[in-house]
Amino acid sequence: MPALLADTSGLASTRWRKLFARWLRDCPEWWVLALCAAAWLWLLSLSGMPWLDDICRVDAGGTNLVRALQGSIDDAMLPMTAAMMLPLAAGPARYASLRSLWRRRHLAIFLVLCGYLGLWLAAAPPLHALSAFIGLMAGDPSIAMAVAVAAAALWQSSPFKSAALAACHRGRALAPAGAAANRDCLIYGAQSGIACLRSCWLLMLPPLASGHSPTVMIEIAALAAAERYRGLPTTISSALLLGLLFAWRIWG
Repeated sequence: MPALLADTSGLASTRWRKLFARWLRDCPEWWVLALCAAAWLWLLSLSGMPWLDDICRVDAGGTNLVRALQGSIDDAMLPMTAAMMLPLAAGPARYASLRSLWRRRHLAIFLVLCGYLGLWLAAAPPLHALSAFIGLMAGDPSIAMAVAVAAAALWQSSPFKSAALAACHRGRALAPAGAAANRDCLIYGAQSGIACLRSCWLLMLPPLASGHSPTVMIEIAALAAAERYRGLPTTISSALLLGLLFAWRIWG
């Protein structure tokens, strides 16, 4: 009996190893999601620190405007961008990897991420400036958050949002190898990043207005992923955004 149990356990272990190896083979973008998880863990471990909570908030006197703009190039900006954007970049990364030579799959993913995240990092200072301006005009964090959520909800229900979201699923022909393939992957990553920015730019205002509240960041990231990959209707996303305001008031 012990020998039989040992054989059964060994077979199960071998089966799980084979399933895991097949998953790694069929999902080459797995490490994009692993980087995303690492970024979230890093941010959540720091969420109780005052500098993270106040990185983007603006008081009535406007003295935090410069701090908000400085926050846009803070060391935390890269993990914040990674945490929010990598789930959305996983789709383009998979597209590029499946259309590249086997030996180039992970290089293709890396180059797509460079173009994608580079675009969002370049957009971070203007988005921070817009959030800082809203906070300065509002004079109160709660009012600024309400304005940011209302603007995002209106954008989600507009026909321009639907067109921008459709552009996020647009592909591109990629060269099979060489410098042309590297160039195509970079361009495709930037192209996907521009489409994502058009679709999600106002969705980024609530996290900024909340001072990068983990509650708000997680809810916005989940909403963006749901509409990108599951076709979440815009009416539902608008309602969820309004509910987000109440969640932030309670747990933010």
